[in-house]
Amino acid sequence: MNLKLTQISLSLLLMCLCEAYSNEKNNNDETKIIKSNQLLSEPEINEVGEEAYEDQPAYDDQSLYEGQANHEMLVVRDKNGKPVNKNDLKNNIKIAFIDLDGTLLNDDSKASKLNIESLAKAQNKGIKIVFATGRIMFSANDAIGEYGKKNNLSLIPGIYLNGCITYGPNGDRIIDNYMDEKLVMDIYNFSKESNFVNRIVFYSSEKMHTFEINEYIDEETLKNTKIYKISIKFDEQNLSSALKIYQDEFSDRASLVNPLKTCIELFHHNTNKFEGVKALCKHFDISLND
Repeated sequence: MNLKLTQISLSLLLMCLCEAYSNEKNNNDETKIIKSNQLLSEPEINEVGEEAYEDQPAYDDQSLYEGQANHEMLVVRDKNGKPVNKNDLKNNIKIAFIDLDGTLLNDDSKASKLNIESLAKAQNKGIKIVFATGRIMFSANDAIGEYGKKNNLSLIPGIYLNGCITYGPNGDRIIDNYMDEKLVMDIYNFSKESNFVNRIVFYSSEKMHTFEINEYIDEETLKNTKIYKISIKFDEQNLSSALKIYQDEFSDRASLVNPLKTCIELFHHNTNKFEGVKALCKHFDISLND
């Protein structure tokens, strides 16, 4: 799906959730949204109306009053294109888990004002907003930016490093799955023998480490650092073959994914974002249906 469309549909969906969550009722069968067109470029607005979604609801913006472009109707449609009455939407949403890269963030890896305001609106209606990302916390903080802070969006509770670290509301780690030291060194040595070591980024809870740039790390320090995730960068054309090499060597000891077209990631076995989702829902006593 087009990245801009994903971002736009997320914002509209959050607006719709806010409307459904609210106890305020409207006699109309459609959801009234007050939205500034200045937050979307004209091509982006046109894309929303023209593109079709295979697995997600489609959204149509229709003018509420002729000649008043900033007052619009949000029509939510199911995957078959049929309009969904706002009163049929569940109004018991209590928590929303928000991915960052490829979902909330734009092409500059930043959260737009539209998305920030949509999240803030949902939060003000009582919906808990939790970020769930493969990033470490300080990187997520940079992506959300000052505007997110001004709108009271918090990084805690949160799910980071693909679920390897999950923070509860008080900042305590309710999941803390770092990689075994031997596994880390085995991956390092295997990569070194394959001449891939200059492609590796090691993720501790607070930093990214490499052997050549940024936060420099040596072998002895690596042995004594809790590593939660290892990312290895490759050219797009070589990614599939590299992934197979690492799967053959480590799939029985680590989880392997390729979240982007240019890297593979290895982290604690049987760890993923959904484990963090389940842990936080249990902590808050919220059903997964909510």
